[in-house]
Amino acid sequence: MRRSASAVELVGAETVRTKYEQNLINFIPFAYDDDRKLLFDLLGKIELSDIVELNKRYLDKRHDTRYYMPNSYVHMIEECLKAGTILTTAIPVLKSFVEDIKFSVYERESSLRAMSKLITQRYTI
Repeated sequence: MRRSASAVELVGAETVRTKYEQNLINFIPFAYDDDRKLLFDLLGKIELSDIVELNKRYLDKRHDTRYYMPNSYVHMIEECLKAGTILTTAIPVLKSFVEDIKFSVYERESSLRAMSKLITQRYTI
């Protein structure tokens, strides 16, 4: 049986990236593993300026997005580090995750590890 083409394959990854980049970044908090991988493939390199609005949302303790799937944000930071991008503006967000007792121990711990990696990379370059 022949597989049907995805929307990305039909219009092209570059078209999707340029036209919908901010929408793709805004979807990161809701992305599970497979979706997150596709998002990172489409977005390519994520820059500091790309996550300004996302950081604001995650820093706002009244915003539901903050508590929905914080590990999506943590995974994004770790993927960026693997790609050589150091998103220093994520440090306050990760710190706020660590300090917030509404998060599970696992979420707080993974945030602390990611923050540690970010700080280490920041000062070794």
